[in-house]
Amino acid sequence: MDYEDEFVMGLSDDNLEAAWQICERYFAQTIYDSESHEQWIAKTFILIKSLASARSLPLPNEWTAASLTPERKFELIKQLSKVAQDYLTDRRNAEDEERFTALLGGTFAYGLSGADIQRLTTLLDELGELLETSKIDPKVRTRLISRLTKVRDQIRPKMTDVSGLYGLIGDVGIVRASLGPESNPYVDKVREIVEIAWRAQAAAQGLPTSTKLSLSYLSEETPK
Repeated sequence: MDYEDEFVMGLSDDNLEAAWQICERYFAQTIYDSESHEQWIAKTFILIKSLASARSLPLPNEWTAASLTPERKFELIKQLSKVAQDYLTDRRNAEDEERFTALLGGTFAYGLSGADIQRLTTLLDELGELLETSKIDPKVRTRLISRLTKVRDQIRPKMTDVSGLYGLIGDVGIVRASLGPESNPYVDKVREIVEIAWRAQAAAQGLPTSTKLSLSYLSEETPK
């Protein structure tokens, strides 16, 4: 049992969600009373402490205590799992309430048609496929694919925030810097994604359908 590099690099940017991902993996692969269980506890404990150190995630002081028994480490992991799970449940409930309210017309929202959603999903999937076979540094690739997955999961017929779609402009900048002329397919797909987001934003703000978004960043010549 181990935490592969790809798993660690793909942990959520949200610290408590990342902690939950680790705990979930730990409990899913735990074989209690096995000879390797203590090693699995120790490895999980170290990974969570490393996460806390790297990202300034506050943990109870006991996590830094010396000579903790495997049993006590297990209890601390279980406690953290409960905290993280409660946090994610509260977050999902808040997101659901916001989404349902938007769908029922109670709050401002950006509207996406069925065709928009289908096209966005296709473009995001194609971007992921391109990244999978790209020459980009594996660590960067894993982070970018994780971002695409998160953006894809946020797409709804009515969205209160489209910043995730616009955020892909920064991600494609990384691809451009890494791949040069080979980045053109990425740029084209992100340009189309941003155009869809802009149409939804313009419509929600009551702007004329002919209003154009300046995409000079995406249209400038790719570095040779």
